[in-house]
Amino acid sequence: MNNKFIVIIPARNGSKRFPGKNHKTIAGKSLLKIKLEQCMHKKLGDILVTSDDKKILKEAKKIGVKYLRNRPKAVSGDVSSTKIVYDAVKYYEKITKSNIDFFVLSQLTTPFIKKKDLYETTNFFYENKKFNSLIACRSIELDSFFWCFFKNKSKEYQSLSKKLKKQI
Repeated sequence: MNNKFIVIIPARNGSKRFPGKNHKTIAGKSLLKIKLEQCMHKKLGDILVTSDDKKILKEAKKIGVKYLRNRPKAVSGDVSSTKIVYDAVKYYEKITKSNIDFFVLSQLTTPFIKKKDLYETTNFFYENKKFNSLIACRSIELDSFFWCFFKNKSKEYQSLSKKLKKQI
């Protein structure tokens, strides 16, 4: 795969539905660490973490990410992913003085992706020139993940009922 591409990992500060979600851990690892372990693969492109959260950027740098985008206010907070990715691509191209052919957007909130999945997906996209975009999905058993929502304003958790899980 000779095309130039980057992996963009957005991690904004201030989730509305699940405050602090980007700082949560699974099995003792932060969502950022899990995501970077998936993406830091010799066959994948450069990684750019874009955030308006200084703690996320500091952790990414500590783990070894070379390209960090401290988002300007125009693309901070509750902003569409399209604007965030566009800003990240333009930032990367400016600081590296190079153009990319495509990018991979990988969210922190998808911690169950494997390195192999990322590599195979980018390779498939590169080899199939008829596509101009690709979305990769994998189904998981609902019970294999802890689904919850806030019960009240004091942020108490309530698990989904069995009836609601069946409806979903």
